[in-house]
Amino acid sequence: MPATPRIVKECPSVENTVLVDSYQSQYPARYSLEDNDKHVLHAGGEGYEISVDFSRVKFMDANAQLVLESPVALFVLNSTFVIWAKSKNLGLELPYTLIALHAIKDVDGVPVLYLQLIPCLLFTTSGDSEYVETLDLLIREGNATEQGVYETHAEAATKHKSAQSLLLKKYSIEEIYDALSTCSALHFDSENESDGYESPSSWITKDTGSQLEIPAHWVNSGDADDLGMDAELEEDGEAGMNIDVGETPAIGVRRRNSDALCSAEFSKARRVV
Repeated sequence: MPATPRIVKECPSVENTVLVDSYQSQYPARYSLEDNDKHVLHAGGEGYEISVDFSRVKFMDANAQLVLESPVALFVLNSTFVIWAKSKNLGLELPYTLIALHAIKDVDGVPVLYLQLIPCLLFTTSGDSEYVETLDLLIREGNATEQGVYETHAEAATKHKSAQSLLLKKYSIEEIYDALSTCSALHFDSENESDGYESPSSWITKDTGSQLEIPAHWVNSGDADDLGMDAELEEDGEAGMNIDVGETPAIGVRRRNSDALCSAEFSKARRVV
């Protein structure tokens, strides 16, 4: 099952998060390993807006709705994807296993980030389909007024070590998408790591097992060396066994070491002048 998202009241900051370039240069040997001490920021930005189709929403947590209806900052971390609403001092932390799909969608000639989220405790969807109805989000760059809700980088760095001091630049929608692709690849659903494919024997149950037709010649008594056990051993006989391939019997013969030795000596004798 996917991990559960949660409402957070503290956004990523310079105290607990480092930029991916800095982390890679400081800890090159540990770059690809999970580190619980520091979050790693792959991409982000401030002044984004989110569109949600609430007509398909059956239930949504009140705080989650506040976040999604506000101008937000995005933090693509190695651990989770954080959507932070500074005006509400709230954030939505999404595990990557909860994101069923992320893509770039063209809306009126403008690229937007399209996300499909699996229903969870914070929100559920309604639908008559036999498939899981996801919660669809469209994330686009906001206008100048919405971006003005946030402090400038200089103000944030001067006043306090805030999340905005991490966002030294605003990443494009394409860069956000690329970062999501990178971080999503680091996570998988441990209970569904086979990507939906069942093992060949997983469907064999008590009810279906009796329906299997097993050819009689497949049944073995369990003895590994039971080939021709009832037949008398011949001292000088050829070692072999019958193989039933369809309805055409074939006989495999193993060459004895003594035969090979004689053949080798014969070959040597022919080369002697």
